Amino acid sequence: MAMNNFMPNVGTSAFRLPSTVTVSMALSAFLVVVLALTLQQTQRLNVEIERLHWQLSLAQFTHTKNGREQSEQVNQVEVLRRIEKALQDQNVKDDAPKESVTTLLTDLRKDIENSQRELRKEVVPLDFPLNLNQTCPSPDVDNNQSEAMDAWTIATKSMSAALLVMVVVGAFWVYGRLDNLPQVLPRPLASKLKYYTKSLPPSKVLAYRMDNWFSTNPNSKAVALMTVTLLLVGVGGVAIFSVSDTSLYNALWEALAGVGIDWTFSEEAGSGRGFSGVATRVVATIVSLGGLLVTALMLGIVSEAISEKVDEMKKGVSEVLESDHTLILGWSDKLIPVVIQIILANESIGGAPIVIMAERDKEEMEAELARANLDMKGSRIICRSGNPLLRYDLAKVSVHLARSIIVLANHQSPDQSDARVLRIVLSLVALHDKYKERGGLKGHIVAEMCDVDNEPLVKMVGRDKVETVVAHDIIGRLMIQCARQPGLAGVWEELMGYEGAEFYFQEWPELEGKTFGEIVMSFPDAIPLGITPAHGRRVNLNPESGYVFQRGDQLLVLAEDDDTYQPGPYVKANAGERPQWEWPRSPEKILFCGWRRDMDDMIIVMDEFVSPGSELTLYNEVPIHERHELLKKGGLDPDVDLKNLTLYYQDEKLKGDLVTRKKLENLDPASFSSILILADESATGNFIADADSRNLATLLLLRDIMMKSKQSEGLSEAERLPSLEFFQNACNDGDERVIISEILDLRTRNLIQELSISEFVMSNELVSMVLAMVSESATVNTVLKELFTDEGNELYVFPSEKYLRPGENLSFYDLMARCQSGLEVCMGYKENGTVILNPPKKHEQRISLETIEAVVVLADAE
Repeated sequence: MAMNNFMPNVGTSAFRLPSTVTVSMALSAFLVVVLALTLQQTQRLNVEIERLHWQLSLAQFTHTKNGREQSEQVNQVEVLRRIEKALQDQNVKDDAPKESVTTLLTDLRKDIENSQRELRKEVVPLDFPLNLNQTCPSPDVDNNQSEAMDAWTIATKSMSAALLVMVVVGAFWVYGRLDNLPQVLPRPLASKLKYYTKSLPPSKVLAYRMDNWFSTNPNSKAVALMTVTLLLVGVGGVAIFSVSDTSLYNALWEALAGVGIDWTFSEEAGSGRGFSGVATRVVATIVSLGGLLVTALMLGIVSEAISEKVDEMKKGVSEVLESDHTLILGWSDKLIPVVIQIILANESIGGAPIVIMAERDKEEMEAELARANLDMKGSRIICRSGNPLLRYDLAKVSVHLARSIIVLANHQSPDQSDARVLRIVLSLVALHDKYKERGGLKGHIVAEMCDVDNEPLVKMVGRDKVETVVAHDIIGRLMIQCARQPGLAGVWEELMGYEGAEFYFQEWPELEGKTFGEIVMSFPDAIPLGITPAHGRRVNLNPESGYVFQRGDQLLVLAEDDDTYQPGPYVKANAGERPQWEWPRSPEKILFCGWRRDMDDMIIVMDEFVSPGSELTLYNEVPIHERHELLKKGGLDPDVDLKNLTLYYQDEKLKGDLVTRKKLENLDPASFSSILILADESATGNFIADADSRNLATLLLLRDIMMKSKQSEGLSEAERLPSLEFFQNACNDGDERVIISEILDLRTRNLIQELSISEFVMSNELVSMVLAMVSESATVNTVLKELFTDEGNELYVFPSEKYLRPGENLSFYDLMARCQSGLEVCMGYKENGTVILNPPKKHEQRISLETIEAVVVLADAE
C-alpha cells in the first residue's frame, strides 16, 4: 500500500525492475563487504605469521646469546681466580704482581673482543627489521583497544567499498534506462523532468544540451577533461582506500599520481607505499589505465588547440597591425603589376607595407606572389583572407590607418563586378563615418570600374574620398591615340609607372611671383607641366606662359623621383624661329580586328579624333545580325550618331576568324592607314597566354600580307615565304601604316619588344600602373583623365621637322623655348627608336634633325 501511494499509476513492470536492481545492488554490496572482510582477515593472518617468525628468530638469538654469556662468565671467573691465586701464592717484588696482573688483563680483553666479533657474525644473518615494534607489537599495547580500532577501520572501508559499488552500478543503470526515469520517479520529480524535457526522451534532450554546450562554449573540452579527471581521482581514491590499509587522504593523493603523474603507479603499488595486496594492485592498474586515457585526451586537446592556432595563422584571419600602408582589396590579373609599381614607388623611402585582402586562402596568395619572384626593395607584403564587403574584415586589416585603398574589379560580368565595387565603397564610406571622431579614413579610395556608365554612381556614393579608374575606357582611348600617332605607345609606356619619369606635385615658396614661362626654364632635372591652384583640385595643364605662380599653388613636374629635382636659376634660351610646318589632316581608313564589350564607346571616341570622311571597318567573329543590336544596346546608332566616320560592319566578308589568312587577305590590310588588334576581354588566368597567342598570330599574318602585297613584284617564290627578318625590315623601312596590338601577358610584350615587329599596348599592365599612380597621388587621376580624352591637353609625337631646320644644333632648353612659343611643353624626344623623357644635360647643344626623329610635346587638342 505504501508503495502504491508513493508511485501511483505505475504498472507492475515498473516495480519489478527497481526491485531487481535493488536486490542486485544489495547483493553486490554484501559480496563487497565479505570480500573486504576476507582480505582484511587474510592480511591479519599474514601479519601474525610474520610476527611469529620474528619471535622465533628472536628466541633463538636470545638462547644463543645466553649460552655465550654463561660461557664468557665462566671464562671471566676463571681468569679472576688465576689473578687472585697469583697474588696470594707468589711473594715477589712490588712490580712483579703488576706485570702478572697486566698480562692477565690483556688476555681478558682479547677474549672479550673475540666474543663480540663472533656475536656480530651471528646477529647480521638474522636481518630483522630495525623497528621491531612495527611487526612485533610491544606487549604493553592494549589488545582490546587495537581490536576496536581494527573493527572500526574494517567497517569504514567496507562501507566505502559498498557505497562506491552502488554509485558506479547506479550510474550505469540510470544511463541505460534514462528514458524510463519519468515512470520510476515520484510524480513531482517526474512532472519537473517532463517540463524541462518538453515531453521528449531525456536521453535526446541530454545529448542535445551537451552538443550545444560543446559547440558554443570554447572552454568545453578543458572543462570536460577536468571533470573526468576529478571523477577518476575521486573514485580511484575511494577504491584504494577501501582495499588497502592506507588513509583516505593518502589514497586520494596516490590516485592523483596514478591518473596524471606516475603511469608506473600500478607496478609500485604495494612496494613501500604503505599498502599492499592483490586488490590494491588491481585498483592501481585500473586507475593507471584511466590516467592513460586522461593523458591522451589532454594531449589531443592541446594538439587540437595548437593546430587551430596554426591553421588560423595560415588562413590569414588574424589582425593586421600596420599604419600608412597600401591596402589592396580583391584579387585579379592586375594585382601583381600593381604590387610591382607600388614597390617601385616606395623604393626611395626604403619600402612600405602592402596589405592584400581577398576571398582566397592566404597560402594560395603567398604562393602566387612567391612564383612572381618580386624584388621587394624594402617593402613588405601581408596577405589576409577575408570578405571586403564585411566591416569586421575591413577593420581587421586596419583600413582606417591605410594611406590608400585600391579596390580591384573581379572576373565577373562588368555590371556584377561594378556592383560589387559599389558595395565595397559603401562599406568603406560607412567605416569612414564610424571613425569620423578619429578623422575617418586616413587615405583615399581608388576603385577600378569596368563600365564607364557605372562610374557616376560610385562617385556619388564615395564623394571626394573615391577616385575611379575605368579600365576599358582607358585602354580603348589609349589604343585609338596610339593608332593615330606612331610612337605614342612607347611614350605612354615610358610615362606610366615608376620605372622612368613620373608625375610629382609640390609647393615651391621660392617660385612665388614667377611666371610659368620662367618656371619651365628653371628646372635642370625636371619638366614643369602644369599648376594646381591653391583653392582648387583641378590641374591646369600647360597654362599660359604669363600665369603667375601664387602662394599655395602646387607645381606639377615630370621627374625621375621626388628627391632628384630642385628649382635653379632661370636659363635664358635662344628659341629662334620655328619652321613652317602643318600637321597634315586627311581622312583615315582604320581597321578593328576583334570585338570588345565597349565597342560603341571606342567608335564614338574614334569619331571625335579623326577628320571628316574617315572610314572604320569592323572585322570579328560576332554574327552580322547581332552587331547592330549590340551597338544600339551600348547607346550608339551608327546611322545617326557618327559625324566624321563611316562605319562598315555588316558585310559578310567582315565575319571570320582572326587567324585565317584567306579571310584577312580579302580585307586588303595594306589599304588601311592603321589597324587595331583587340584582345579577348574574357580571357583570364591561364587563358591570357592563349589570347595573346591569337593576337600575335594575327599581327604576323597582317604584316606578311601587307609587305608581300607591296613587294610581291620581282620576288621569287622562296622570298615570298614569311621570315622574321623580313618583318623587322618592313617595320623599320618608314612605312607610315600603324598596327597596334593589345597585349595582356608581360611575356608576350617582351617577345614583341625583342622582335621589333609592331607597337603594342599592355592593357592589364597600363591599368595596373594607373591604379598604382592614383593610389600614390589622387591628383594624378585628373591629369591622366585629361590626357586620355580629346578635350584639353594631349600628348603628341610630332616629326622633328616641325621644330628643327636642317643644319641646326640646339640644346634641350632651346627646344623647350621654341615649343613654348607655340603654346606647347616639350617633354622629350625620340632618338634611334627610343623615347627619352626629361633628358639630362639640357644645356648641351646636341639636338638636330640627324640625332632625333620626333619630339614629344604636351599641347592643347584644339
